[in-house]
Amino acid sequence: PPPRVVGNTAFGLEFEWDEPANNGEPVTNYTFQWSTRPGFDPSYSLEIPGIKEAKYAMESLKPGVAYFYRVAAWNIVGRGKYSAIIPQVPGQGRIQTRPHVPNKCLPPYRTAAGPTSCTLQWQSTVDNGSPIVQYVIRYATNREMEGA
Repeated sequence: PPPRVVGNTAFGLEFEWDEPANNGEPVTNYTFQWSTRPGFDPSYSLEIPGIKEAKYAMESLKPGVAYFYRVAAWNIVGRGKYSAIIPQVPGQGRIQTRPHVPNKCLPPYRTAAGPTSCTLQWQSTVDNGSPIVQYVIRYATNREMEGA
């Protein structure tokens, strides 16, 4: 049976699955495979072998990124076939981590200044899976940012 998502955060996913039929020999462990591409291209995939329980937690993931996943069981005869890829997004077989707040921006820099105005510019930051809809600029007349 394919794995099911039991936990989803911005930086991790947790999966559980039911033990498959053992076909005469008990299941000894599992291989969990995940990828950022649907075809499980080795350049974009990772296999996690030797999992003893029917569950796995993926950690240190990027927010708002789609991942594809599947699992295979092992017994003393060898590895069984990989499970189906779960269609968490209809027709695409992927699950996406939750978005997170954007990363911290680099400080703005002044591009022009006049007696009553100042023009600032800054580089955008990583949106972490959700479009940036607003920037807030704080200013003060002292370096401690008192009153900002």
